[in-house]
Amino acid sequence: MKSGNKGGRPTKYKQEYCQEFLDYFSVDPYRIETKQIKTKEGSYEVEERVINDFPTLSGFAIKIGVNRDTLLEWANAKNEDGTYKHEEFSGIYKRAKDYQENFLVVTGMNGTANTTFAIFTAKNLINWRNQTDVKLEAEVESNSTVKVESYDLSDRIEQLEKKNDLPESD
Repeated sequence: MKSGNKGGRPTKYKQEYCQEFLDYFSVDPYRIETKQIKTKEGSYEVEERVINDFPTLSGFAIKIGVNRDTLLEWANAKNEDGTYKHEEFSGIYKRAKDYQENFLVVTGMNGTANTTFAIFTAKNLINWRNQTDVKLEAEVESNSTVKVESYDLSDRIEQLEKKNDLPESD
């Protein structure tokens, strides 16, 4: 019986991708560029922060000629004994989100990132969320107060309405 690939296309995985992946994601969030400013009185140089390209899984996949799903497959592929096939790559893949989070925090705090982009990216790539605590109080006939948790608000209101014969909400 043959060992190795059990059919399908052979993997394009290479060990050197580990270091390339790490290098790609560990880019500094910004660089300092010097610009020459010319005025009537002469010229002078000004330094400014310029945001580097945000490192993405798609960007790295394009760079090495695979698709993003292939990177995920390499990161999650396991042997029959449950160990990762590409253990080093798997660990580096998980660190990519840390690099992305750091990039967003640094560029957000120093004002070089587009605010809307930073918020959208943080929510969708690194799972940051807005947290809102909602407290609802409803008076029932006995003049007692019922507190409702925010996580199940509409279902909980419906339960309270049925239980306490409250008028239905709109």
